[in-house]
Amino acid sequence: MPDNYPTVEFTHAVTADQKTEANYAKSDLLYAKETKTQQAVKDASGAVALTFKHLLSKIEVVLKKGTGMDAVNITKVEILNTKLKGTFTPAKATGADAVAVAAADNTAAPIEINADLTTGGDVLNEAIIIPQTVANEAQFIKVTLSTGGELFYKLKKETTFAKGTKYKYTITANLTDLTVTSEVTGWGTGTGDDSGSAIM
Repeated sequence: MPDNYPTVEFTHAVTADQKTEANYAKSDLLYAKETKTQQAVKDASGAVALTFKHLLSKIEVVLKKGTGMDAVNITKVEILNTKLKGTFTPAKATGADAVAVAAADNTAAPIEINADLTTGGDVLNEAIIIPQTVANEAQFIKVTLSTGGELFYKLKKETTFAKGTKYKYTITANLTDLTVTSEVTGWGTGTGDDSGSAIM
């Protein structure tokens, strides 16, 4: 019933601990809209297929050991300087897609993800974040070593993380620095850049 379609703003938050599959899944936000006449629904016996889209952004971290790391373990990986809470307003079926944005009334907080190593094919350590812009030179990925050392990857430019988009960072952790390459793709298609190195 179009007159009753929700037009209020909803709040959604991602979890700060996304190491478990349950917390990672709980952080995601999917949205679908479909327009059908009553007759079309009746003809389909009441079953209407919905196509869902991701309203948030996905971070993928591929983690490798590099120079000086033979006797050192990686104990923690965190995504830094992103806001965990966002708002979105559903769009009417005849209107534009819903958009989620970082809420203005919350501060950035770290998100902990898995620290599984890649030794063959890529092993993804994943996080879901609210679409938002993160400042140039902001510390974005933190790797903690069993020695107590902390290594950081800083963004090389102001970066806008868009909905329905994956950001993959391949990180080689050396004893004193990180080497990072990255790529950006849609959950459909797309390409990107922004590769570089980071130090302690």
